[in-house]
Amino acid sequence: MAEQPANSPNDAGAENTENQSDDTKLLGRRDALKLGAATAAVAAGAGAATTTATAAIEREGVTFDRVVNAVDDLGMDPNGNDRIDSKLEDALSPGTLIEFPAGTYKIASKQVLEDRTGIVGIADDRSKVRFVPPQGKGMRWINFGNVAGAVLKNFTIDRLDDYDTTVGMGGNIKRNFVLKNVEYDGWTPTGPQMFAANVTDSDGTAVVDGLYRTGPTEFQHYPKSSLDIWSGRGHEGHMVLRNIEIHNGSESGIYTGKGNGTYLIEDGYFKNVVHTAVRAAGRDSTVRNCTIVMDTEDWDPRNEKVESTYDDGEPIQLNRAIWAQTNDKQFSGPVIEDCDIIIKNTTSTALAGIYVNFDTGGAKIRNTRIQCDSGHVIPIYGQSPTNEAGEPIEMELDGVSVTGSAWDKAAMYFEDRPNSVIRNCCIQSSNNNDGVLLDNCDGSTVENTNINVGGRATTFKNGSVSTSSITSSDSCPLPSLPSSTPSDGTPSTGDGSGGSDDSSSYDLPYRFKVESTGGGKTEFTVSTSGTMKPASDAEGVVENNTVSDRVGPESGVDSYLYEGYVTDFSVTGGEHANYYIETSDGSKSVQVSPELLSANRFVVKSTGGGVASYDVTVDGEIVRGACGLEDTVDGQTASGRVGPDSGIDAFHYTGSITDLTFDGAEYATVTVNGKEIDPNQYGEGDSTSDLPNSLTISGTGTNSTYTVTVSEDIDVSPDETDDISGNISTKSAEGAVTDGEDKYVYAGEITDFTLNGDAKVFVNGNEVDPATLGSSSLPNTLVVDGTGSDAAGTYTVYVSGDIEAAPDLTVAGESNSLDSVEDKVFDGKIAGVVKTGKDGYRFSGDITKMEINGDAVVNLGQ
Repeated sequence: MAEQPANSPNDAGAENTENQSDDTKLLGRRDALKLGAATAAVAAGAGAATTTATAAIEREGVTFDRVVNAVDDLGMDPNGNDRIDSKLEDALSPGTLIEFPAGTYKIASKQVLEDRTGIVGIADDRSKVRFVPPQGKGMRWINFGNVAGAVLKNFTIDRLDDYDTTVGMGGNIKRNFVLKNVEYDGWTPTGPQMFAANVTDSDGTAVVDGLYRTGPTEFQHYPKSSLDIWSGRGHEGHMVLRNIEIHNGSESGIYTGKGNGTYLIEDGYFKNVVHTAVRAAGRDSTVRNCTIVMDTEDWDPRNEKVESTYDDGEPIQLNRAIWAQTNDKQFSGPVIEDCDIIIKNTTSTALAGIYVNFDTGGAKIRNTRIQCDSGHVIPIYGQSPTNEAGEPIEMELDGVSVTGSAWDKAAMYFEDRPNSVIRNCCIQSSNNNDGVLLDNCDGSTVENTNINVGGRATTFKNGSVSTSSITSSDSCPLPSLPSSTPSDGTPSTGDGSGGSDDSSSYDLPYRFKVESTGGGKTEFTVSTSGTMKPASDAEGVVENNTVSDRVGPESGVDSYLYEGYVTDFSVTGGEHANYYIETSDGSKSVQVSPELLSANRFVVKSTGGGVASYDVTVDGEIVRGACGLEDTVDGQTASGRVGPDSGIDAFHYTGSITDLTFDGAEYATVTVNGKEIDPNQYGEGDSTSDLPNSLTISGTGTNSTYTVTVSEDIDVSPDETDDISGNISTKSAEGAVTDGEDKYVYAGEITDFTLNGDAKVFVNGNEVDPATLGSSSLPNTLVVDGTGSDAAGTYTVYVSGDIEAAPDLTVAGESNSLDSVEDKVFDGKIAGVVKTGKDGYRFSGDITKMEINGDAVVNLGQ
């Protein structure tokens, strides 16, 4: 594949040697023009110019001497009839910013940016300022002549709807360069990159904030393929690539990692980018908050190749989402954080979701979610490093989730990367997929990690790996597509604010506010009982009084105005934000937790005719909802009143209602979680108050039957809105659900549970696997497998509960092998050796620590 598109390893400005000489001549010739026609044109039009030549103007951090209007001052044709090339060339003298009003501008020759020059569209939409080349033209239109200070903003470059026309931009940048809200429209054949640049000054910075190409592509083999964004060996400074959106890339979306400089790649969206969506290296470079989709069944139908093959039948290669690769620099891998990678369908040439190359040190991957449904792909692969790789070579994963129906090798597969760390991660697949595979990674650690797979949970070869707090029953966070992509709107220079007018525009009394605390992305969905609209700091689209939005990963506030109360709430990354229910003017505010918002709702609504007052007590936590901000909460008891004519009070609470007293109940209706209840069923001293545990069987649309037995006592939950008292007998209950829920409270433990059907089961608010209820006191299994190993493996495992040998899970090895050495079972600990057989155990609690020496596979189950 392409190492770089330029002839010189230090030049991003040359398409070929001949063109490089032409650009040099062009710069020399233009020296004579600077005080000629261009200056004369500016001076002649000074009366009509946006700003006179004597005023200094700052735009995007660049200071200009003059701002001129392309049409009014320079006489350019906005109707697309006459070429603007000579007038633009003459006017682009140092210190000049050219503003283009709405129009179509015909271009046919190259332009060179000099120091402190700019091309800025001033229409209200970038698509209204269009630069259009002749059909069949291929050129790098804008060239950066090692420019110091330049602004390109708010316009569209039209590549036309054919595979014969292409334009791009690129060159060397010294410092202080800004490109913002620029789109390439039309189709993409082979040709110049849409942005190819190096920052040559080690203290220089270039910021690209909003660069988009979403049109169809003519997929061709390298070297006829076309890179979209490239930066190579000549890069010495810092480059920000933010709000990039690329669809149908034919040869990498963003290609970096071979220069000495650094990169921040963030807030991007990449769909079906051939070879690699994002390529980066170096621990001082970061890929953050990017979404990458790989799906060969969802090509743009306008592509020349929609069947995932080139003309010769070879598969079009969706190889990698992110590739850490550097070649001749001794770099580590980059920091990858808060990214969502979705791999649905690929060809057999696909390799990995995140691929850390042999010539690159280890990557640091944090708070990232990968969904993999392709058996050709390794979700995260740390390839065996060579001497070319920089330090540190170990992989470090924290808060990474891998889910999906199929993948190759293992969800996390590292080779020859000792001292690697997998921490606070989650792996889930119901199919025969493996979890963690560490080969020759001595000294590595796997801790506080859930591995819930149908295949082998862990495989440790040729090295000692320490594990602690390993679970196997949890579900894992899924990646998600953003509600909007970068090309949907103009990037903001502020804190992400936008959306509708301020709260004064709406006569809505309450505000729901989510405030990022940093450290990660928070995605939430909230529904209300009444009208909802976004406040001025929110951008989500409200439909049916429901909105999905996000804040973070570092900051941000979203607020939504509404009437009524919150009826539903869900969140991913909830720990990275604070949540508030307020009056719209902010005079009253209650901080709430995601757990409260998604738990139970208690609502009292006046029916008129009199006053209803009440006191409600719960055994968990209770807070005021929007409609209850005037009411009183004291500990676990809330008090309020509605009427005499109208009024609604709402509260959010966890646990169960233990006491409810009402005066004037005939003047109100009371609902719990949307179902009307009789307040009298919650009398003081209710027999359910001494039953501390809750059990809920929730229907999923098909009929399910169940029976449950507990060790002490069971009763209908006070939160149950139907009469299911007939389900109860001594220490047991039985019933059936389809769409509704049956709720119980009980004391002691569940000693037996049988479920026929697909209902979901919750104990104390947490969803559980029904198969684990009432089962053996040692519900978990552990098998140390040596059958696929050439060398013996020794192991020590510690659990928080009890552990004992399981003969039914054990397979004897060869009689004269190390398998004949007796394994040791202690209180909460086992130690053994395995070579050609399997050692099986059953245990309760969690694995708190596991040490594997040598070749062995560890499988966890329930």
